[in-house]
Amino acid sequence: MSSSSMTGFGRTTFEWEGIEYLVEIKSLNGKLLDLQIKAAEPWAVLDSIAYKAIQQRLVRGKISLQVWAAPRSLLHSSDPIPSDEKPPLLINTPILEALREQWLEWSGNETAKDQDPLLDGALFGRLVAAHPMIFKKGGSEERLLGPGQTTKSPENNNEAIKAYLTALETAIQDCINHRLAEGAATNAALRQYLDEIRLGAEEIRKIDTVKEPLIRKKIENFWVDWNDRLGRDGNLSLSPDPLRLEQELLYYLEKKDIAEELVRLRQHLVFALEVLDSQGEQGRKLGFVAQEMGRELNTIGSKVSDFEIQKRIVLSKEILEKIKEQSLNLL
Repeated sequence: MSSSSMTGFGRTTFEWEGIEYLVEIKSLNGKLLDLQIKAAEPWAVLDSIAYKAIQQRLVRGKISLQVWAAPRSLLHSSDPIPSDEKPPLLINTPILEALREQWLEWSGNETAKDQDPLLDGALFGRLVAAHPMIFKKGGSEERLLGPGQTTKSPENNNEAIKAYLTALETAIQDCINHRLAEGAATNAALRQYLDEIRLGAEEIRKIDTVKEPLIRKKIENFWVDWNDRLGRDGNLSLSPDPLRLEQELLYYLEKKDIAEELVRLRQHLVFALEVLDSQGEQGRKLGFVAQEMGRELNTIGSKVSDFEIQKRIVLSKEILEKIKEQSLNLL
């Protein structure tokens, strides 16, 4: 099975009541489902339906859904619309006129009715700026329909719900396709990383196989040198008990033996490849397998003192960190 990333993007449009709306889904990696929905009127009433649809198809991740009306030049553009694009402020004219009348009545300046109220003084300007209902954010659909015009609520309208869900499903599928394309690239990269760790483990095994005869030779040379020094000092040379020497040598080699760790490391590598070929979610499983591989590499590094083995352990750990980072983005 091809892997699925949690990073994706999907967009589509649909038309209702003479207005064309844009549906856009963005997805990033996350441990759980973190869904934020920003739907312009009149589609905000269908947020619960949209939540269930996205939860079933996209499963988890940090996901944002935006639904709003927009000019056709933006709707048919292939570039994502900036999320920080702010709609213009609209002036609530009736409230502003009422405030002006109250200001003139309070100030007693009847001759100023025909003048610009903003020129009546700094105090009136501050009052206008601070009033919570004079300025409001205008949505795209309000700009398209005109002031005072609204669309009908789609809450109990089967045709509206069907049009919205059809567009939402198209955007979700577009996001899924994007996830699969990125997941395929991640899958290939992970397989390459796992193969590099396998090759490193094989080199460690080859180095370790010649360790025992080297240790024996080193001990033999030590005894020869020791007896030579004793003879030069006029002391009798020592001859160790062969049986006891063999026991000590075996005890030392057993403490430094890494055969079991290499076997478990190879088993973890095989299991990781099985995870990449399996059905369902892969990211969490692969993360757990990477932790186990890290334990085996740490154990090998603590047992051996050979420089060549230590160097390959460091390189393998570096590759393992890349695997952990990539697995976090897999579904």
